[in-house]
Order: sequence, then structure tokens, then C-alpha cells
Amino acid sequence: MQIIPGPYFLSELLEARLTLTNHNKTSVEVQGVLANAPCTGALGVAITGGSKPQYLIPSNNAFMSCPPMMSSLKPGQTVSILQDFPLTMSGSMTLAFAVRFIHLVKNKQDNQNIYTSFDPLGGHVPALHIVVAPKVPVDRLISLQWIGPLVNVEAPAAALGNFRYYYTCSNFVPVDGEFTGTGNFSWQPFTQSFLNLPMCSGLVSQWQFSVAAPGFSVANGSTSF
Repeated sequence: MQIIPGPYFLSELLEARLTLTNHNKTSVEVQGVLANAPCTGALGVAITGGSKPQYLIPSNNAFMSCPPMMSSLKPGQTVSILQDFPLTMSGSMTLAFAVRFIHLVKNKQDNQNIYTSFDPLGGHVPALHIVVAPKVPVDRLISLQWIGPLVNVEAPAAALGNFRYYYTCSNFVPVDGEFTGTGNFSWQPFTQSFLNLPMCSGLVSQWQFSVAAPGFSVANGSTSF
């Protein structure tokens, strides 16, 4: 697990490089897919520690249904992904490489496969310790400005062309009388310096969004239409 050098600050979008290599002579099963998937990715970062003040991201509150999935890492195979996540707590924190290994047990009597968790690393997962400052440095601040139907992203030159975008849409459906939700459910890269209203279907829609760049602050916005 690799991250950019600090110092780190509250509301910063941190980008981690996660790499997993199978040095065994047999395949290893993991829960999830070996890619940067919104909620079924096999590799992730488990964050512990931290204290107030906190930073809340409204667009992260969306619910997404994720079917169970499993992948096989072949002998000698290496998987490497980039994962972005905001620092929502300040103070001392620990970032640990998160992956759930699965062991297949064949039940001959019932003719079924049983999957159980196991830890080939013996609890010694890669981990990094960081300290997160509660205040955003001026040269790391990203802000949003409405210009008609567009949202302009104002950021330092070093962040231009390297933005990440996270959004959700809550749509009111008159037939059902309920709200449904859509979104991209993960931090997606985009190179423009502005955002258009998304295609949200419904009588009333609420668009919640967050914009950031690795090493810079997260900016939030919302509107109803």
C-alpha cells in the first residue's frame, strides 16, 4: 500500500495504490472483484483511529445494493489498483490494507461448496500511520461556483485536469410515491473544470455531488430540480 507523502489534512482526497501478489504455487480466492469497483472491489483500505473535528460528505450517504462476488488470484499474478477516499477524521489514524481471503471447502456429503474466511498473512497486513490536521491549507482548497446551470470548479493549477467526481441523484417517482436513488457510487476521474446537471429521471430530483483531486480538499454541492 502506497500513498503520497504528507502532511495530511481534514477533507483531503487521499489516493492509495493497492497491490496484491500471489507468491503461492496455487490460486488464492478473495471476496470481491480484482478491480476498483464501487462496492464489490476485493482490495480496500480499512481506517481506524481519528477524532473530531469530522468532515461529512453528503453524497456518500447513498445506498447501493452489491451482490456477493468472488475472484481467483492465480500463482504469480499481481493486481494493482488506485483507490480514492476522503479523510473524514482528524488526528492520528491507521490505514490498513483490507482484503478478505476465502478458503473453499468441499462438502462431499451434501455436494456443496462451503466458503470460509482465512488469513494467509497471519494478521500482518500492511498498514500506515498518519496524522491529519484539522485545517485545509490555502493552496490545497477546491471550491465550487454556480454559473447558470453549470457548476464551475475553482482549484489550484496543480489540481487541474486531475479532478474526481462523486454524485448521487434522488428521484421522486409519482407512480410509486417513493424516492429512488442513482449515482456513480465511486470517485470517477474527469478533466473538465465544470459540471453539467446529470440526467436524473423523476418529478422532483435532488443532485448531491462532491468534487476533489488527490491531495486536495473535497468540495460539496447540491440542488433540486
